[in-house]
Amino acid sequence: MDPGHFRVPCCERPERSGRPAEPAERPKGCRQRLCLLKGCEQPFWPECPQARYCSEACQQSAEHWRKQRSSRTYRVSDHGRAQRREQARQHRQRRREQRLMPRALAPPAVASSPPAATTSAEPAAVPASTEPAASAAAAASGVSAAGLGWRVGQRPAPSCQDFAWRRCARPGCYEWFAVKHDHSSKRFCSVACRLALRRVLDREERYLARRRRWRREQLTSRGGPLDSS
Repeated sequence: MDPGHFRVPCCERPERSGRPAEPAERPKGCRQRLCLLKGCEQPFWPECPQARYCSEACQQSAEHWRKQRSSRTYRVSDHGRAQRREQARQHRQRRREQRLMPRALAPPAVASSPPAATTSAEPAAVPASTEPAASAAAAASGVSAAGLGWRVGQRPAPSCQDFAWRRCARPGCYEWFAVKHDHSSKRFCSVACRLALRRVLDREERYLARRRRWRREQLTSRGGPLDSS
């Protein structure tokens, strides 16, 4: 038989067709999949059945996204707002105590050498006082300087009161989108993000169902046939 009968055409080779080549020791039972992190989405061969990301860097990026999302969710909750108000109160109390501290308790100032006498009889020029940056910005925008003052922990009000803003639930996606009310079930900024996470959740659910079925079969075979009498 011609040895070239089993030769793979050049157009079907992974290095020529643009497809990633299979590793030398591919994990048994795991098919190739796409990375879940938005912006990566590279195909990879998972080392475990429930792997979601292609590399350690993608895992760290997803962990950073998850911590930022949970922190923001906690800050807008009732308990998080109460904790923030308590922190602001303690901060104002410390500032008030620092202003009321008597001068006797302050550390003594280090004596400095007297300034050198100037030969000119004219007094030293004093630089003209300039307005603060906030006042200048207020004058340029037509808003009073008192309206630009922020309290400790205060956040700017949302620009639009008719919609509620929400961040996408796909790992690595920092896009914001508007919903009609806070109780809306919309969790993704686009259909692509929704399908990407749904694909992963469906795959993990199928894997867990196979594990449960395999466990039941093992327990049944180990215990022997059930007594039907």
